Amino acid sequence: MLSRFFSTSQPFHYLISMLLLAPGSMLLSYWLHDVWQWNYVWSGLFMAFSVLVIQFIILKNELTGKNSYLLYAYTMFLLAAAISIDNWFYFLGLVLMLLALRRLLSLKNGKSVLSKIFDATFLIAVMAMIFPLTIVFLLSVFVAVFLFNRGNWRHWAIPVVALLAVFMISWIIQLYTNWTTVSQFLNGDVFLIELPFLYWQPEFLVSSVIVVASIVGLLIYILKLVDIHQRVRPRFSLLVMTGIFSLVLIILFDFRYVIFLIPLVSIFMVRAVENVQHRLWKEVLFIMPALLLLVAIFIG
Repeated sequence: MLSRFFSTSQPFHYLISMLLLAPGSMLLSYWLHDVWQWNYVWSGLFMAFSVLVIQFIILKNELTGKNSYLLYAYTMFLLAAAISIDNWFYFLGLVLMLLALRRLLSLKNGKSVLSKIFDATFLIAVMAMIFPLTIVFLLSVFVAVFLFNRGNWRHWAIPVVALLAVFMISWIIQLYTNWTTVSQFLNGDVFLIELPFLYWQPEFLVSSVIVVASIVGLLIYILKLVDIHQRVRPRFSLLVMTGIFSLVLIILFDFRYVIFLIPLVSIFMVRAVENVQHRLWKEVLFIMPALLLLVAIFIG
């Protein structure tokens, strides 16, 4: 069965995921749109690189068991979402967010705390220069500080220093190039609430399913229906809060921000699969990401 194939962690699982997300996504986009764009190349490369980052996060933080379920779920969800996202900057943003989460989750060991907080804030601020609304993920930094290292006032102040550093660098870049960076935040239209799901279209289906899955995962976490060891619970709390910030962006502004929700949904789905004892229900739950990809291809 499908779950048995991914029940171990082997190099060929990584190879399958990388091939699907790099050349696979490029060929799929070309086939669906019948026109070649270099945007497909950049999207595929950033998606493939994001696999390495999220798998590193999983292994270092014991977020799932020793299997390849996460690779499978993440790959399927990401391919499904990529069909309706035609801007490679979203995948660059995904990589930046994952790198920031990697630094925030590593705060648990208490080493190099200031540099980790600075790095995470810096990465999120760079992402905000591309997508101003993602400045909301700065709240994840303060959530991480509260969960792991709240006793030192410098830990609360260093995000402000990192944010100012990025703003200064971005302002200099804007002065000497045509790239609009800091001045985006002065444009009130950027922060206008759009409520995209009120104008529902078929391409919103994938995002809608992922949003519903994330809300179910949130309820499962709050009600403690899936056993999570107390030692790793703060890490999941950080992921949950980051997921809530992503939900706000999706529901209020743009369905394409679902890209930031995919890693978190994948992790919680895998935890659910690992806790399901009945083999049939386990297979049904496991096959859902693949079915969502097929639906996305049909709609696309």
